[in-house]
Amino acid sequence: MSLLLWSVGTWAQEIATRTLSTFSQVEIDGDFKVVLRAGNKEEARIESRGIPLDDIKIYVKDNTLYIKRKTNLKHLTNDSNATITVTFSKFTNLKNSGSSDVLVESKLEGKSYFIENKGSGKVEASFLCERLSIRQIGSGDIVLRGSTDKLEIELRGSGNVEAYDLQADSANIRILGSGDAKVTVTDSIEAKITGSGDIYYKGGPERVQVQTLGSGTAKAVKE
Repeated sequence: MSLLLWSVGTWAQEIATRTLSTFSQVEIDGDFKVVLRAGNKEEARIESRGIPLDDIKIYVKDNTLYIKRKTNLKHLTNDSNATITVTFSKFTNLKNSGSSDVLVESKLEGKSYFIENKGSGKVEASFLCERLSIRQIGSGDIVLRGSTDKLEIELRGSGNVEAYDLQADSANIRILGSGDAKVTVTDSIEAKITGSGDIYYKGGPERVQVQTLGSGTAKAVKE
């Protein structure tokens, strides 16, 4: 691990690079800014201000990369933060818990992907795939781009899924709570809404079948 340290303002900024073993799944738990990008090696670069490097755990176990805090202490001030840039050669699943913001910088091209965002964090990603499964739990947001044959969305809580820039052939959407899903679908939408959440859709799908229990609705949006 290489380490560089210098003073910036109140906090000393620490930079470290960690070589990782092979993984295809990522689990994040904490309050970080995480950037995931494709490359020919597995590596994590940490830039931290106000959070000791020893308090940031990054390790691979059973094909999964874990990024988390060793302690449950919150940042000492609003100025304390950590940005973690991860290079991967293979990627299929992401689970983000807590309040981290995660950007998948590289477009993910493959057969099937799964993204879960649990908490108040945000995930942004672009895809070219056959099947994309999304689970948003809590007050966070997921932003999607690209295209997929089949889109599956499970939305629980007050969070939102913004997928106008992701073109899907078909979508299966389940909402429980007040969250909204915004999608572009060309063939069919099958949905169930329990609560006050809404589905906004573009793409002129030929078939829209929605079951509702509460005040939520599915609404076509002019393009």
